[in-house]
Amino acid sequence: MKKEILIIGIIVVFMVSAHIISQKYTQKFFDEITEELNVLEDKILKSDIKKEELEEDIVSIQNKWKSKFGILACFIEHDELEKVQTHLISIEADIKVDDYARCIDEADKCKFVLEHIEDKDSFKIVNIF
Repeated sequence: MKKEILIIGIIVVFMVSAHIISQKYTQKFFDEITEELNVLEDKILKSDIKKEELEEDIVSIQNKWKSKFGILACFIEHDELEKVQTHLISIEADIKVDDYARCIDEADKCKFVLEHIEDKDSFKIVNIF
């Protein structure tokens, strides 16, 4: 009986540790993406918009997102991750057609989904029960 309790204890400690590590990784990456989206919004709100610079910024954000997508998909729902990717693609399309108001709207939606994923997957009592 003691052996089984020890094994269960080890498994629980491992699971909690893995969740905390994955949560910190996710939070750090999502903060980076959110900050880059904020910078993009600031550039759009300036009076002298440089379309090429905006296109480079969104491509950079998308490349960063694609590079981490596989890792994030291991412990976050794919639907949630695909929502973020959809918003990033919409931002790129809006920049291409010079629809900057919609671009800001899509960036805000993207940041909201990132925040929602963080809250949903955080280690809280509310999420456990």
